[in-house]
Amino acid sequence: MEDKRLLHEVVLDALDWHAKPKNKRSLPPFGAPKRIFVFGSGNAYATGKIIFRDRDAVFADEGQYAHALEVKREPRIECGVVISASGGKDAPALVNALLADGLETYLLTCNEDAPAAAPLDDAHVFCTPKQDEPITYNTSTYVGMILAHTGENPGKIRDHIVSEVKPVIDERFDDLRRAETFYLLVHPRFDPVREMLLTKFDELFGPMINGRCYTPEQTAHAKTLVASDGELFISFDPLDAADPIFGKKSRLNVPMPAGCEAAAMVAIGYYVIGRIQEARTEDWYRKSADRYKRIQKGLIDRVKAARAASD
Repeated sequence: MEDKRLLHEVVLDALDWHAKPKNKRSLPPFGAPKRIFVFGSGNAYATGKIIFRDRDAVFADEGQYAHALEVKREPRIECGVVISASGGKDAPALVNALLADGLETYLLTCNEDAPAAAPLDDAHVFCTPKQDEPITYNTSTYVGMILAHTGENPGKIRDHIVSEVKPVIDERFDDLRRAETFYLLVHPRFDPVREMLLTKFDELFGPMINGRCYTPEQTAHAKTLVASDGELFISFDPLDAADPIFGKKSRLNVPMPAGCEAAAMVAIGYYVIGRIQEARTEDWYRKSADRYKRIQKGLIDRVKAARAASD
């Protein structure tokens, strides 16, 4: 049966899923303390920047990995990890590129039958659990990977969303419906999450609704030079919420848990974006998802083939 859940529903389901003891995981050290390459596509790339934030790491996506491997660095990179929920698409090429460069190579995935795992032994493949979800949502996947890194309690994150965030969104739901554009403000330590929220906004709304996401520090650099009364500022930064500098005319402050860490930030951000999806009755995503699911692999293959031919 076709999965018609909205993103905020998937968020709560994913947190329930990861709260089950059988689904708890802890990430291995991935060659620590060696200097490491981290590769991923889309929000896997941002997830890598969260998980390996405190490591001596070089990050690259599917379009930059070849150049990243060509650069000669000292001290030398000793190992690499490819992050991919499916372990398909670009992941096999990334794994093979690392192996060809003589690097100890790991795969972090949610697919026990990942194609990218084929050249690796079991000690170099780590799989976190996931639920089936509509195309591109990738919530249980990357939230699960981040939970395995941070050790946050998914049940507490869900409780916070239901008891603290949901009532605020319910009260301001008409504002989500009326807003012409959205501006999300996040704390600087969540800059990689900022990238994830932008990606999710693009996937759900494309060119139909403009969504921006910056830290207050980034916002101070001319992001509000051109302003619109139709833009709703949604703040996930408690410091900004306590003393607003931007978006005073139209603002929604999202309650954040004390000591908020990355998985909670992703889940709460996705939940709010899902409520925006709920508020927009046009629902461009669900009108287009089935068609896109049929053509996505072909698009990826065509881009790869065209790039290989031009290079």
